[in-house]
Amino acid sequence: MSFVSNSVFLTATWIAAICGGIGVGAAFVSAIVGYRLTEEALTESNLKIAEATARQKEAELQLEKLRTQARPRHLTIDGDAFIGALAGKPSAPVEIMFPKDDGEAFLLAIGLRDLLRKAKWETAEPIPVPPNDIPRLANQPSLMTAGGQPIGVTIAARADTQEEMKLLGDGLKFGDDPEPNIPIRALNIALLKVLGSVSGHIGGPEVFKAPPPGTIRIVVGPKA
Repeated sequence: MSFVSNSVFLTATWIAAICGGIGVGAAFVSAIVGYRLTEEALTESNLKIAEATARQKEAELQLEKLRTQARPRHLTIDGDAFIGALAGKPSAPVEIMFPKDDGEAFLLAIGLRDLLRKAKWETAEPIPVPPNDIPRLANQPSLMTAGGQPIGVTIAARADTQEEMKLLGDGLKFGDDPEPNIPIRALNIALLKVLGSVSGHIGGPEVFKAPPPGTIRIVVGPKA
């Protein structure tokens, strides 16, 4: 009887040991699997956070872009850069025109008048663009009768000869190259520095209502 009991006891002990080993192994495997799942979840979470951060930065950039586009142009002009570009350059009389009912364009025209006067350039008071009474431009914006473009800022000047046309045209080229050293070139560079883009229009009275000889006209159109 004692032998049988010992056998049963030993068998039970072995079974318990085996079961215990299996339990420990299962717990070990479970721990490894749990660790890997946690690591994968953490990695995925970090990726989502990085993506959300990138989207937020992009949204902030787009918002700032919209704010800049909505901001009146006269508030964004760097006066020092404008006046500095005209320092030591030959000057000429300037007249400024704007669409009568465009308040933002009017304020920019006033701001340019003030900066030009600070730079010691002779500048008349801004005036509204005259009505469009040129038959061939009847279906176009009145800005174009003054030598302007439908949007943005335009520098217009009168040229009565081919030589004047070429000289003034060279003065309106894009870029910071100061040549030729003439007033329209200096003004073009100054406006490019503070506005980023400027259109140009050169022609005689038969083309548009050109300014007097030697006078430069700035036509301030609606904001692009």
